[in-house]
Amino acid sequence: MKALLICYLTVFLQMLMLRYSLNASTQDPFPDDIFTPYKDHYRTKRNHRFVRDCQSIKFGNTTHETFHVSTRIDPDQPFVHVHNFYQEFSKDGQDRNVVGRVAILEDPLRTFSVIEPKESGGCSKYMRATVDESSEERSCYVATNGGFFRTRDGKCYGNIVSDGRRIQDSNGVQNANFGIRQDGTIVVGYLSEEDVLQEENSFLQLVSGVVWLLRNGTSYVSESIKAECRDTEETGTMDLFASVLSARTALGHDNKGRVMMAQVDGKTHKRGIDLYNFADLLLKLGFVNAINLDGGGSATMVINNTVVNYPSDNCGEFSCPRPVSTIICGHEPDCILRNCSGHGQCVMGQCICNDGWTGEACDILKCKQNNHCFPNGICSDQGGCQCFPGWKGKNCSTACSSGSFGANCSQKCLCLNGGMCDPKDGHCSCKAGWTGSFCQQGCFQGTYGINCSRTCDCHGTCSCDPQTGDCLSRDEETMLSSTRKSAIPKKPSTKWRTDKPSVICLPTLVSQESIRQLTLAGILHDPCRHLASHAIHNTDN
Repeated sequence: MKALLICYLTVFLQMLMLRYSLNASTQDPFPDDIFTPYKDHYRTKRNHRFVRDCQSIKFGNTTHETFHVSTRIDPDQPFVHVHNFYQEFSKDGQDRNVVGRVAILEDPLRTFSVIEPKESGGCSKYMRATVDESSEERSCYVATNGGFFRTRDGKCYGNIVSDGRRIQDSNGVQNANFGIRQDGTIVVGYLSEEDVLQEENSFLQLVSGVVWLLRNGTSYVSESIKAECRDTEETGTMDLFASVLSARTALGHDNKGRVMMAQVDGKTHKRGIDLYNFADLLLKLGFVNAINLDGGGSATMVINNTVVNYPSDNCGEFSCPRPVSTIICGHEPDCILRNCSGHGQCVMGQCICNDGWTGEACDILKCKQNNHCFPNGICSDQGGCQCFPGWKGKNCSTACSSGSFGANCSQKCLCLNGGMCDPKDGHCSCKAGWTGSFCQQGCFQGTYGINCSRTCDCHGTCSCDPQTGDCLSRDEETMLSSTRKSAIPKKPSTKWRTDKPSVICLPTLVSQESIRQLTLAGILHDPCRHLASHAIHNTDN
């Protein structure tokens, strides 16, 4: 009886195992062409030491390769080259073919960027966006999908540095990386956390993929699979991930230090290319080092904001691009400083400086060269010479013309009656016979000369020529007096009387300033008149 029970249990377990194996063999491990290889990113950790110990002894302790970027753009050639390709290959004894595109970026230190999804900060917000949407952030001429992401919520995976901003690091998780440091060194391969966080000569751009495809011109797929991950991936084992036909995207460089991006069309299991044949294809295209980026339905290439490949996702009757995580961008060359120090505009990698500035980054004041503003001005951070009052011009060498004064001669003189304007402060120097702040007032009777500062000295009268001080004839005096009286309104507020009339000129008894004050106040209308000798009496007293 006991033996029979054991037999039944054995048969039952075999049937269960057979059913499970049939389900496993028929179930698609890549539903909806979602091609992320990790079920749980942090359960697949390989430390850097494991990767180092796993690699061939010929590489020593070095787990990545370096190459210096190309830094020259031929002015007669475009900075981005895009080519279509058709490639035949054999897999499992069958002849197959793929189509795709490859983009080559000249001077990648200035033309290549890793971009977050949709906007700056997109990874921290778990955002996803199509490649064409994200490419608007940097006005990309050509762009492809980039790193992997967690399918359930869009979390960005791996190391990410964008235009010098460290977005995140992988906390030491070992996957293939592609990056460019500040000094123009391309870095491809596996990086320790210390490598990623290095402050001196830090990364300008950095992105993580899965599987190092090419290492120094040789396929590195098999070695990379052993080094990277355990067999606990979201969409099947690493062997299946590498061997299945699918759409693919790769990032690397050629032997000139130019960055290269390749994208192959496909749909998982049905068409596309496996990683082994993909590595061989990249070699033919000129890649030296390359990593595998997200693929499957995520594989997308955009040129001038237009999708140029055939994504595998469907939108009704048409195919459509999938919202993805980071993207890889080829854009117009950056200047040494992208904003040209705030004193110019970056156009095709060259700063067009504003007036007053020069230098490759528009960071040098022209006026500081050869003491340009001396001696009539100083060099200003506003972008040119700041002239002292009374001077104008780019180098402050031109004096203000008649009728203007002040800084850069920007103010208009208000001097009347031929008065001369001081070019520095606009102060009026009046001609003889005139006074006042703007030379608007003729000399009071009994005064003459420049600013009416002198007293007439004529026998029997205090009238004289207001310009020369010459004594006037009776007719000339009468004419001058009538002119003054007609020009001065009569608003007496004080009455005067005289005893024993005598001709005395008031300027001999009262200061000139007192005369002006009395006259302007309306108290005195004729400062030279018949007054009581030695006394002035106010009838209101």
